[in-house]
Amino acid sequence: MRVLLKILNKFFQTLINRFKYKFDIPFDIEYINLPITYSCNARCVMCDIWKINKEDPEKLNSEITVPQLIEFFEKNKSRLKRLKNIGITGGEPSLKKNLIELIRYLRKNYPQVRIGIQTHGLTPKKILPWVSEIYKVYPNVGIAVSLDGMRESHEKMRGISKAFERTLETIKGVQEIGVKEITCGLTITKWNIDDILNVSNLCKDLNCEFSAFLAEEGDYFDNSGNTTTTFTKEQKNKIAKILENFKYHYYMDNTRLQLLGTRKREIDCYSGQTSFVLDAYGELKPCLILDESFGNVKSNSLEEILVSDKTIRKQRELKKCKKCFLQCEVGTSVMADFTDLTKWFIFHCDDQLGFLKTYLKKYNKKFFEVI
Repeated sequence: MRVLLKILNKFFQTLINRFKYKFDIPFDIEYINLPITYSCNARCVMCDIWKINKEDPEKLNSEITVPQLIEFFEKNKSRLKRLKNIGITGGEPSLKKNLIELIRYLRKNYPQVRIGIQTHGLTPKKILPWVSEIYKVYPNVGIAVSLDGMRESHEKMRGISKAFERTLETIKGVQEIGVKEITCGLTITKWNIDDILNVSNLCKDLNCEFSAFLAEEGDYFDNSGNTTTTFTKEQKNKIAKILENFKYHYYMDNTRLQLLGTRKREIDCYSGQTSFVLDAYGELKPCLILDESFGNVKSNSLEEILVSDKTIRKQRELKKCKKCFLQCEVGTSVMADFTDLTKWFIFHCDDQLGFLKTYLKKYNKKFFEVI
């Protein structure tokens, strides 16, 4: 009965959100993606974020500080009263000085907000004490660890010696600390296609969630022209064949269908509406792909940015955008509008029972309340 009520509530909220979306009625901010630093000690082949501060050390001095972030959240409480989720990423967030102070502030002043942190997991000696400190402040923290293949392919993808062993040490160490919500994400490139199922099975053995997504090209990744984001027709077909093992999973199954050309991206994009990216320099952006900024929170209040003609005009333009199928952007849009998920479930999902078992039972709280 509780699950049914949540489903009905979500569909009712979908109707409200679609009405607001159509008639340009402002939304409350529910999700903030927070790339808290562009410093990174990985050397990933599909992402060049790590080059930003390395090639221009002065840029590090322009990054928003933890005290400035605390000031942002403190001054904009009225605009953030319905905030549900903050995803902290990077770069590598464990390199951000005094991040624990932001977690402590959010825990006290935004107790309703769920916090997830993404890490490459490559430096367990630094990351594990850091996670342990965060866990003491916020025991419900979710940790996402990148795992892009088995030993050889993960090391090639991350550009670090013994990357696989280091990542496994981090995952197991985070579990020993007591973190319950651990996800392993695999970025698909031409080098690790054959490892998708191997990593999925490993995650089952580790009792971690698994997700796989195509490498994307975008402003956030600083990887314009990077050939790792392109695939041959043969590679696309091979990936699609492997993803048949995940027909119960809305995101991975839609990735499969799009690779085959049997379904286009149909979901309306709510990025820049219910969700925003607050980047490492304090720029408020709609998403991780587009090089667009509504304004900088270091010099303007959130209210000033959101009611500006520039923001309103750009939000209208973005409603036509269907450029990407980036997991975090798709996820927040699905949570705002169940229409496309419903269409997929009725007309395209070949494993409806698997979907129901996975999400409505085992993960119903996570699925209906957070991303």
